[in-house]
Amino acid sequence: MASMRPNEKKSKTCLCLEEKLVMIRLSESGMSNVEIGRRLGIVRQTVSQMIMSKEKILNEVTNATPTNTKRIRRRSSLIADMEKILTVWIEDQTSCNIPLSQDIIQFKALALFNTMKAKRGQKASEEKFEASSGWFMRFKERSRGGHEVPSTIYLTILQDYGRVALLFTHIILCFVSD
Repeated sequence: MASMRPNEKKSKTCLCLEEKLVMIRLSESGMSNVEIGRRLGIVRQTVSQMIMSKEKILNEVTNATPTNTKRIRRRSSLIADMEKILTVWIEDQTSCNIPLSQDIIQFKALALFNTMKAKRGQKASEEKFEASSGWFMRFKERSRGGHEVPSTIYLTILQDYGRVALLFTHIILCFVSD
């Protein structure tokens, strides 16, 4: 039976080529993956992945890539353009006092992405996008104000509802008293 661990979010490690080369050299010297992991403070699975992709790493080194280079995942221009349009749409909806939720924003993002992908044709056919909650959280971070559902919108709606309810109550009382 597996041991019960509390749910802990593991952080991803980003290793530079130099660190990967050290792992490969230690492995070639006969050190086990567990020993390498302990020595470098890295989990065994990461060491194993680096050893398995040894040829790819050595190829990067021979192509004169600086060894302290770290890979950075870049968002495609299609996704960046979609996010710009989405930001304008959110601002428009907010200015019209239309309440937005995370689900609505994610749905709109996916719809915009698919529309833009279709318009761009063949060059965008490989692009993939999932309007996941992780994407949404990163989108909020990238955006200026963070597109949380504005509480002021809900407050405005509640105030309007309160005014209507008060007016409705007043009208009913006028009819009842007549």
